[in-house]
Amino acid sequence: SGIIGQTEGTLFVEIDYKDTSDSQYYISISDGTINNRINVGYDASLDSIYVFCKVGNVTQALMQTTSPASGVKKIAIGYKLNDYVLYVNGTQIAIDNTALVPACSNLEIGSFQSVGFEYPIKQAQIYNTALTDAELQQLTTI
Repeated sequence: SGIIGQTEGTLFVEIDYKDTSDSQYYISISDGTINNRINVGYDASLDSIYVFCKVGNVTQALMQTTSPASGVKKIAIGYKLNDYVLYVNGTQIAIDNTALVPACSNLEIGSFQSVGFEYPIKQAQIYNTALTDAELQQLTTI
């Protein structure tokens, strides 16, 4: 409760990404529904590693890479009201300055609502503050 459900935070996951045709969830926080959540994963229909946020069943943010190559990926999303930023392997991929933050109480690693696939998650971390750009860059640099 001291980490999940705050008004800001950071989600970090390091994966060994394999080319796949299956959508995957790497790390997610939610209120137990699909209406309030932040998901980090791979979306086969977008062919991208992405961050997706919903509040009250309204999409707040969709940030993504395009056609990721196989290999180790360090992915971090820093979030707070109107300040979302996505880093992958030390590079800022996207920002969103208009997104709300969902109230969350659940943390899932490797799935969302018990849906997921097996793939190598090397590590996952959650922070109760939105790390700075410099900290996100350092955290995700390979």
